[in-house]
Amino acid sequence: MNLKAFLERISRDGFAKIICFVLALFLYVSYRTTVMDKKTFTLPLQIVSEGSMTSESDMEHIKYVRVIVRGRAEQIATVTDNEFKAYCDISSQTKEGRYDFNVLVEPSSRVLLMEPLEITTRPEKVSLCIEENVFRYIPITPSIAGNPSYGYQITDQYVEPSTVKISGPKSIVDSIKTIYTGKVDIEGITQTSIKDVELVNENKLLHIEKPSSIRVTVKLQASGMIKDFKGIAIKCENLDESVEITNGPFYIDVTVEGELLEVENMIASRIQVTADCSNIKETGTYKVPVSVSIPNSLQLDYQSLTTLSINARKLVSNTEENAVQEDENLSLDANQSLEGRSSLQNEEKEN
Repeated sequence: MNLKAFLERISRDGFAKIICFVLALFLYVSYRTTVMDKKTFTLPLQIVSEGSMTSESDMEHIKYVRVIVRGRAEQIATVTDNEFKAYCDISSQTKEGRYDFNVLVEPSSRVLLMEPLEITTRPEKVSLCIEENVFRYIPITPSIAGNPSYGYQITDQYVEPSTVKISGPKSIVDSIKTIYTGKVDIEGITQTSIKDVELVNENKLLHIEKPSSIRVTVKLQASGMIKDFKGIAIKCENLDESVEITNGPFYIDVTVEGELLEVENMIASRIQVTADCSNIKETGTYKVPVSVSIPNSLQLDYQSLTTLSINARKLVSNTEENAVQEDENLSLDANQSLEGRSSLQNEEKEN
């Protein structure tokens, strides 16, 4: 049969043939509509990459896709969204930039056994900006909350381990300067605290290779304080009974240092200040050492006097005083006798 004869045969009764084709198509569509059903699932779009690139930083504009599944009604009725995975494979790209990628669907092995089966997606392609996937080791910073008890202060705080490995899109990793721990509550503590904590990751695009344990140590010590005490009386000790001090009383200013709670409760009566007068035996001026005694838990920071200038006078006993008085009386009598003799001699000369 030549071409001309073939065309003539096809065109013969052409209208009837068109009607038959339309009827056949209608019957086919009706059959599929009757026998086949469809389900639509909204699935998260995952990114698959077996290379050094990632597009996770560009996923905000398309997080989900629609997956349309067609098959026999009795089979489709049992299908759930957990049996499908929607993803884009960017492994083929090795340079940064924006590319279009097909949206792929991976059904479960049970769904693959269904016949007939049609799977389509909306959209069929997505545009993604991909960049290099990198990793860094960055420091861990403890998140300290609260304050130690009054009278104590933090002297040091550190984390073990001190660094952690993170990975993700280069633009994200480069912007991260530190990773913080969960809250470390030190409110009201009075001694060094050691706590196990978790790391806080507020960026879902960032992957943290978490250590088996993370330990935060907060070291404490008692706060220090200095306090002044003015005008504390100096007690003169070991003074000989035959000597008296003619100047005084004496006072001193003292400064003590120690732990805040101890110094705050310190009162002047607990400070003893003495001057050792054991070497004073006669009348005169003496330099004697000054000693300051405070509780052992405190330190003496300052004292305004280290030596004291004392004026002393020897006391006279009653016997010695009587002897002196008798000597004075004898001297007085002798003077009066001399004066009397002198007067008689003058009178005789005048006569």
